[in-house]
Amino acid sequence: MTSTAPESRPGAGGRLLVPRLRGRAMTVLAGGSGVVQVVRSVGFSIGSALAGLVLAAHTGAGSTFPTETGFTTAAWAGTAAMTLAMVISLALRRTATAPSA
Repeated sequence: MTSTAPESRPGAGGRLLVPRLRGRAMTVLAGGSGVVQVVRSVGFSIGSALAGLVLAAHTGAGSTFPTETGFTTAAWAGTAAMTLAMVISLALRRTATAPSA
């Protein structure tokens, strides 16, 4: 009987799409995946709220839309947050993969 699971299908890098994690309990993997999803959702919500806060602060009384400065400020704030997150993740990655003496 031939399996039709994505990791066993030939062609188009089928074996690369779904990596096999042998020797790991599915509950451990599912738990880690759930935590990642929660963190991503919380991060997205906080980012959206902060962008809305910046845009609301740059919307004048009686105006429907924020000023151009508001959009620029929101974009720069997002860029700064992304850069900070990237630096932190690279620093944590280096310390996590450093060989122990």
